Amino acid sequence: MRILQSVFFVFLLSVVFSQVTFAEENNISSGLPVQGKISSSNDKDIYRFTMDKDGEARIILDNTTSGFYAYLYDSNGKEVTSTYTSTAGLNIGFLEYLKKGTYSVELQPYHWSANGDTSGSYRLKATYAASTVKRDAKTFEPNDTLETSMPIKSGKMYTSDISSTDRDVYQFTTKKDGEAYITFDNLTEAFYVTLFDSNRKEVTSAYTSSAGGEISLLTDIQKGTYYIVVNDYCEECQTTSASYRLKATFASTFTRDAKTFETNDTIETSMPIISNKYYNSSSFSSLDRDVYKFTTKKDGEARITLDNTKAGFSAYLYDSNGTEVARTYTARAGKKITFSPRVKKGTYYIVINPYGWGGSGITSATYRLKATYKNRATAPSVPTINKLTSKSVKVTGKGTKGTTIYVYNSVKKIGRGSVSSKGNYSVKIKAQKKGTVVRVYAKDKYGNKSKSRTIRVK
Repeated sequence: MRILQSVFFVFLLSVVFSQVTFAEENNISSGLPVQGKISSSNDKDIYRFTMDKDGEARIILDNTTSGFYAYLYDSNGKEVTSTYTSTAGLNIGFLEYLKKGTYSVELQPYHWSANGDTSGSYRLKATYAASTVKRDAKTFEPNDTLETSMPIKSGKMYTSDISSTDRDVYQFTTKKDGEAYITFDNLTEAFYVTLFDSNRKEVTSAYTSSAGGEISLLTDIQKGTYYIVVNDYCEECQTTSASYRLKATFASTFTRDAKTFETNDTIETSMPIISNKYYNSSSFSSLDRDVYKFTTKKDGEARITLDNTKAGFSAYLYDSNGTEVARTYTARAGKKITFSPRVKKGTYYIVINPYGWGGSGITSATYRLKATYKNRATAPSVPTINKLTSKSVKVTGKGTKGTTIYVYNSVKKIGRGSVSSKGNYSVKIKAQKKGTVVRVYAKDKYGNKSKSRTIRVK
């Protein structure tokens, strides 16, 4: 009888335990993927993590060999969200804004009996606000959430890579209102890029649906902190790895390159230039945008010249309110382009963009820029003229130091010279007939012209 009772007890235990779900519990660090395996349809794996502050938690389950349920619970055991996949190899996950506290991710088999599965492996990654995060110097991981975002500097290039389950977030702070110019190039896959403000509100976004494309975002933003979120455009494509290059230019401290004048992609980082001087520079990619600034102290003509071009370029002139004043372009290398609008006293911006580079194979090109405008509030003084006779072969007098003296008779220009550091000038001319009226005026390097003075040849 005792033997029969013992046998029955063992049988009963085996029936009971066949219905029991076995749970394995572990802690999971922010941004560090873990490999796991469930060996029975009655098992489940539980991973716990603690948010040190309110913020985003991004949970990703990939490299699955079977179907899985994924649940997220708070510290009271209340379900926050859940998702599932019934197919091996399909990635799943969720992105939630959570309060500070402890949470658990629970993984359970799904649809195993229908698929004939008896076990399944997976990879789990949870990225959340933790007190300590060790960032990879090359990939900047973990940077999947706003709270783990990678801080970046204005005008600096950053190169990284991403997979279809990855999400890269970068952070920058602008110290005043102004433009933000964000570029993505050297893309080996399709990407989707979004800019958010500190309230997690979308500011703008853009995408490219194919490898080799380019993305640029130009927007006016207010002083504050912003986040650039980079996603694989085709999440269902199961991309294993794709690389990109990122550059963001915004109002902040930066170091200007003496040769290229970078960073000068925005109004706030524009390169100041002076009148009548040549500036040689280059665009290092088809997305490189160069901005120059000048201030004219009186109304008058502003002449903008772009030459020595090694590719196509466009040139725009804007006033201080962002209103377009003039524009021109060339699609051919070597062509000189010029425009000469009349402008009011004030500050203006010249924006140089690559033009027509797409599909041409051009990756960088140089150019030369010159702007001539009235940079002084007052014109040079009217030059004096010493006595002229029919035997004189030079015109002499006094004028404003550093200005250019132009000499005309009633028909044409007959000479030109410069005023010395002592304020004297001497311009060679051919002898003029008695009674000829000779006219002289001065012009400074900023384009300001004096009134004319005349004298009759004796």
